[in-house]
Amino acid sequence: RSSCPCSSSGLPKVALLSDLYTRAMQALLPLAPLARAPLAWLAAGAVVMTVKLLKRICMPEAPKALTDEKARLSAASVGDLTPSTQAGTPTCQGDLSPTPEPPFSADEVALIQKTWAIVKTLPTATVGVLLFKNIFRLAGDAAPAVAKLFSFGRKEGFSLDDLDACEGLQPHAIMVVSTVSVAVSKLDQLEELVPVLRQLGSVHQPYGVVEAHYPVVGGALLATLEQGLPKENWTPEAKEAFTKMWGVVA
Repeated sequence: RSSCPCSSSGLPKVALLSDLYTRAMQALLPLAPLARAPLAWLAAGAVVMTVKLLKRICMPEAPKALTDEKARLSAASVGDLTPSTQAGTPTCQGDLSPTPEPPFSADEVALIQKTWAIVKTLPTATVGVLLFKNIFRLAGDAAPAVAKLFSFGRKEGFSLDDLDACEGLQPHAIMVVSTVSVAVSKLDQLEELVPVLRQLGSVHQPYGVVEAHYPVVGGALLATLEQGLPKENWTPEAKEAFTKMWGVVA
């Protein structure tokens, strides 16, 4: 497009890429002490973010149908996005709306971390894909539009009926589960965790993610834990603790 900075004589491509890469690294650096990630990993992540930012600047606008659907989702209530589920399917119960103060005790933090340690023994990709399956299930009729919020959901041939074969889903699913792992490990250090989570939330806003989506993801997380953990580990106390945790993480 004529408005694309890459084609403008005022900002050469190299300068644009350098600027975008710097912004991406600035966004990722706060995660380094939390995730204990090597600098090379952050650099690789910054490259991915740079490519995505460049596409947003230089690629044509999203189709009007998708733009309209994002606007509809932004105005939707949590009830609109969380239909009743079929009998026998794990459901999201409890208030999963964001809460300003940590409502959990030290014992609950310990229970969350102990329970999540069991989750970490499972294949991360398997947990992540199951999480996304539950997200789309809880989204109900809005699932196709929710899928388009993700890059893998906008690819040709994407099907909600065959998520296991979806190209691009596993890397994103792994990243989401890894982020939850970082959050769980830092629940007793909220002064460090909350600013990072806020930064992460602000990064997602331009992609159409709105507050109404977070309770759906929280419900999907609870359902995933119920499906993946042994019954003796997924206790009512654990479920209540994770529900409270999501109120802070979201």
